[in-house]
Amino acid sequence: MSRAEDNSLNCQLKSENIEDVVKELAELYCIQQDQISELSKRPKFDLSTVHGREQAVIANLPPELKNI
Repeated sequence: MSRAEDNSLNCQLKSENIEDVVKELAELYCIQQDQISELSKRPKFDLSTVHGREQAVIANLPPELKNI
C-alpha cells in the first residue's frame, strides 16, 4: 500500500449521510480553530539565534524539569 493510500484511509469520514458529514466537518473545523487559537497564545521566540532557541526549549520543558 502506498503512503498516499495509507493517509487517505486515516482521513475517511465516519458517515456517508451528507448531514452527518457536514456536522463532522464543522466539529473538525472548530477543533482546528481552537488549536490555532491556543498556539497563538504561546510566546514566540527568534529561532534564528542561539538564545532564542534556548528560550524555546526551556519554555517547552515539562514543569518538573524547569525547577532543576
